[in-house]
Amino acid sequence: MEPEHHYRPGGLTPDRPVILVADQPWDAAGGGAVILRSLIEKSIGDGIIWATPMRPEQDLEHGRYGLRAGSLGRTGKFSLFDDLFLHAGKLADEVTDLARRTNAIGVWVILHGATIGIAARLARTGIPMHATVHDDPVHATALRSRRFALFAPLIARDFRYSLRQAQSVDVVCRSMGERYERKFGVKSKILHRGLVTPPAPSPTYDLQRDGLTMGVLGNVYSYKQLPLLGQAVEAAAKGLGVRGRVVVCGNGFGARLKEDMKGAIDVEATGHIPEQDCISILQRCGLLYLNYPFGWNDRVLGQTSFPTKLSTYIYASRPILLHIPEGTSLTDLPKGGGFIDSWMNLNPEQGAAKLLGMIQAAGFGESHHLDAEGIRAKYYDLATHRATLDAILRALRH
Repeated sequence: MEPEHHYRPGGLTPDRPVILVADQPWDAAGGGAVILRSLIEKSIGDGIIWATPMRPEQDLEHGRYGLRAGSLGRTGKFSLFDDLFLHAGKLADEVTDLARRTNAIGVWVILHGATIGIAARLARTGIPMHATVHDDPVHATALRSRRFALFAPLIARDFRYSLRQAQSVDVVCRSMGERYERKFGVKSKILHRGLVTPPAPSPTYDLQRDGLTMGVLGNVYSYKQLPLLGQAVEAAAKGLGVRGRVVVCGNGFGARLKEDMKGAIDVEATGHIPEQDCISILQRCGLLYLNYPFGWNDRVLGQTSFPTKLSTYIYASRPILLHIPEGTSLTDLPKGGGFIDSWMNLNPEQGAAKLLGMIQAAGFGESHHLDAEGIRAKYYDLATHRATLDAILRALRH
């Protein structure tokens, strides 16, 4: 492999780039942008042009290109609805023109938000297209939104057409790929965030000194599972004779949970902080909480998503409690060794029992960085995912 600062996927060059079209801008903090930057950040402006309707600036020298044919360029304010349903054709024309002017090998579309409408129009032009899916845009997004639920059939139509017309597809987990092969007849590859550094040891956790502290990173899909977690932490802490505490890193429901728990446990909410600061806080927690929502409407979300926050959790090197229904993509995570266990219902008493079982297991207080490295190597190995991306983009240029 070339040195890191010279890495370009798929033999791309500044004279023959690919146009990456994403709803997320290049500096977004969300999971999809994190995945992309981990794989290609050094190549933006050096073989990859990142085009987005969410930024106005155009800086081709550095590979950043704000699309201006949509709502932002027309009004100065981005509108997902308008760009998805009203301006998608004009935005696709702008991307096509950009591809022609830069002699691009094709387009790489991230099928999320407004890009779904843009991709469906690009697919009709015959330009070579690769498609990425990080979250199912119908079941994980549209049907869980009051504003977009009524438009889910239109989003599903464009999504289906884009997948079927794409020359290649990548997804975030095996079960997502199996679903799209079954429904749409498309085969896919898996791409995750790429990580090269092994997790470092966490400090030894002393239950009597630190109490029972549960770390939560960011979004938990909906609020209703957090009070159940709070009740489980409260019950387990009482059983251990220590104080219970939940630390919410990032933007989440921490303030609401603190109000609802009424002092039964301590709740701390950090607000948005850099990832490394989150890791430092999570390293000092007893356990970490990772969930998918329960309920019929959330079934496909759990089956087809794969949480980017797991890639942050492994760097904390602390045990992880999964709060998930049966049949999610997380079911395949390796269990054993006290590193990962699952609470698979909405009963706080059983959640407390799971917590007690994990805490009382041998080696609980010690660092779990070796188990975490096993997760990194299996799901997030940078060389593996770059090899996959290389093969995808080399095929796109022929």
